[in-house]
Amino acid sequence: MSRRSLQSGDPIGTLAGSSLTSLAAGGIVLLALVGAASSCSAARHPFGVFAAAGLFVLSAMLLHLKVARSHGPLDRATGLQVVACGAAALLTGVAAVGNVQMANTAWAGYPTSILLLALVPYRPTREMVVLSLTVAALAALAVTVVAPAGIFGLPGYRQIAIVLSIAALPLGGIAFTNHVLGFLEHSRRGLLASAQSDARGQETAITRAVQQTRVSVLNREVVPFFADISARGCVDRADRERARDLSESIRSLMVADIDRSWLAQFFAERREVGSSGSVYRLRDPDAVAHRMNLDQRAAVRALVGSLQLTAGDRGVECSIDLAGHDDQVEAMLTARLGLPPRAARTVLAPYLAVVGAAFSDVRFDTRADTLTLRFSI
Repeated sequence: MSRRSLQSGDPIGTLAGSSLTSLAAGGIVLLALVGAASSCSAARHPFGVFAAAGLFVLSAMLLHLKVARSHGPLDRATGLQVVACGAAALLTGVAAVGNVQMANTAWAGYPTSILLLALVPYRPTREMVVLSLTVAALAALAVTVVAPAGIFGLPGYRQIAIVLSIAALPLGGIAFTNHVLGFLEHSRRGLLASAQSDARGQETAITRAVQQTRVSVLNREVVPFFADISARGCVDRADRERARDLSESIRSLMVADIDRSWLAQFFAERREVGSSGSVYRLRDPDAVAHRMNLDQRAAVRALVGSLQLTAGDRGVECSIDLAGHDDQVEAMLTARLGLPPRAARTVLAPYLAVVGAAFSDVRFDTRADTLTLRFSI
């Protein structure tokens, strides 16, 4: 069973499906209210039925607010809070109804099932299997306690019915998610293999381009110097000092090119193509930018490139600070936004979702016309 979630494997698709999650939250509220109203008259504890409905409404609100308000990943703590609230509503509803008709006993299983299904895209599949089966087992135990007798002469009928009503939808959603993740991983491996093949094919051209860059430096600085000496036919002290300055300059240039990280190179490219008011700053004293994998580098490139959509005519102002701590890297991205915070979040939502899926411990806020994004590598 895969440990990945659809949120990490396809963050843009999951973000696009957030409206479906909000719709599912509305369905949970509707089912809870209808189920509570239909079971209240025959319930042993009518107040407990409405308390269960209130807990379902609370769990649906938690889910909706997390998905609608934040573009970062739905973390484990939030997922457990939503499931715990839904499980409490389920157990409260079963206990409140008591030993009455089967339909009335199982009403709380349906909103619980939809709640678990709505969480499937956001949490790892193994975690969702454990949670779904755990909640279903708790429901079966609760039904056994409040309604131990079987119906239709079949002991365990109530327990099987409520387990199926809870587990069927989320387990089906988990199977579908695994299939989608397998397809995405297969496609990604194919694209990487193709990209690596193209890179190997272009290796000669890239090497020649680098060599030509070095030659152009020599033609611009060194060749005129030697031509002047050759024309004069002598070497004086000023020539020796000039030769020393040229050698140090060329050595520094080559060392800087070798030590330049991919992020420094990317910022240099952005400065060249950006407007005159654009500013890109990188602080990487520990030289840890290379620790980002391909997905993380692509996420950072996409987010920084998208800042132009909010900057307007003032240009982009972006800075990234990287600090290495043993095996972990802490990063902070700060960018000036040319739009109001709410509008900027709307524009940057897909890119923030990708960053949230690629990195761990992602936190961001948009206040005072500034985006502050913190993440760990």
